[in-house]
Amino acid sequence: MKISLIQLGCPKNVVDGEWALGRILGKGHILTNYEDSEAVLINTCGFIDSAKEESLQAILNCIEDKKKGKLKKIIVFGCLSERYQKELEEEFPEVDGFFPLSVLPKAERMLSESHHKFKKGGLVVPDFYKERFRITPSHYSYVKIGDGCDHKCSFCAIPFIRGKGVSRRREGIIKELKILAEEGIKEAILISQDTTSYGRDNGDSISNLLREIESSKTPKWIRLLYLYPTSITKEFISIVSQSSKIVRYFDIPLQHASKSVLRAMKRGGDYSFYIKLIERIRKELPDACIRSSFIVGFPNENKNDFEELKRFLQEASLDHAGFFIYSNEEGTEAFKLKDGVSQKEKEERLAELASIQEKIAKKKNAQRIGKKFEVLVEGFYEETDLLLKGRTYFQAPDIDGITLINKGECQKGDFSKVKITKTIGYDILGEVVNE
Repeated sequence: MKISLIQLGCPKNVVDGEWALGRILGKGHILTNYEDSEAVLINTCGFIDSAKEESLQAILNCIEDKKKGKLKKIIVFGCLSERYQKELEEEFPEVDGFFPLSVLPKAERMLSESHHKFKKGGLVVPDFYKERFRITPSHYSYVKIGDGCDHKCSFCAIPFIRGKGVSRRREGIIKELKILAEEGIKEAILISQDTTSYGRDNGDSISNLLREIESSKTPKWIRLLYLYPTSITKEFISIVSQSSKIVRYFDIPLQHASKSVLRAMKRGGDYSFYIKLIERIRKELPDACIRSSFIVGFPNENKNDFEELKRFLQEASLDHAGFFIYSNEEGTEAFKLKDGVSQKEKEERLAELASIQEKIAKKKNAQRIGKKFEVLVEGFYEETDLLLKGRTYFQAPDIDGITLINKGECQKGDFSKVKITKTIGYDILGEVVNE
């Protein structure tokens, strides 16, 4: 059967989609574009309102095409299906199956069996993703080192969607990295719900994993995402500072800076703790890139809390930051809290924070003019063939700015030394230099 995949959600979900696709293609099915497919697989996200809406719209669009005879089957899996399987089944009878996360190790059965044969709450994290069809560009790949989460953040639905934190065995991760290197992958991005908590369930640790990575055959760049702030130790920072592989990029979702808001979120740390953490990182790694994400308009966020968050942004001077309006998720502890912030005020606060961060980011980019950086070249820029695009160590795929190249020769998938000549908003422009 000719199949297509609509992949939604975070990088963790991407790995799930690749795993499912690999198993299905292994049974003789053919991957094609959506227009030519007989069956479509929709890997959904069910984390926050905007992600759920995107997933639901994708389902509706496919239903319309099925009614027109363009599709024979619609298969839905992923977090939305895990979380709302029964409700979705009742709302969209045109869909052939809403499969929970437990289907992933047997994903090929989604095209022939009922979703009722698979139980919810059975997420499997294999030691090695044997059948996996990568859909990321040919020069980088996500490597999931664990799944689930043991934190009890009051706003987050992940623990009851994905379950408790489970780590892969280190041997499987090292094996995967070796294979990626042999396939020519230049950057491996380690991910999980809480990357710094790796190994707590099986007697291992993120430090042990990183040390073995340093002495093993791997892609040239190793990037880590989703570092829980109170789990970043001096040892971890030291390992990164001494590494020849781990890029100096710290993705640390702080969520807020006000102690009262953070405690209502059931999270540790506060303004002072976070500033000291950032100072500690920058003291040992002066060129470290620090990114974070923040929730705007949490139910108990008053004006003083918001002003504190603004001051924090200015003092922390982060390289990158993302801002998200609070999504009131049923089943979470925060769902029962009275929402004291209007939607209009949430949007105004988000815009104000984004404006502050934009000024910081542009200033940091301006300071990079005249400097040379190693850039992983990703190909032609989508808007014109006159420019190439790539990323430096301080630019993660899809979430940060990019480096545009307007002079010099370089090849897609290779590293090139680029001298920065200009800033373009969150992006930077440069030319290849030969050294």
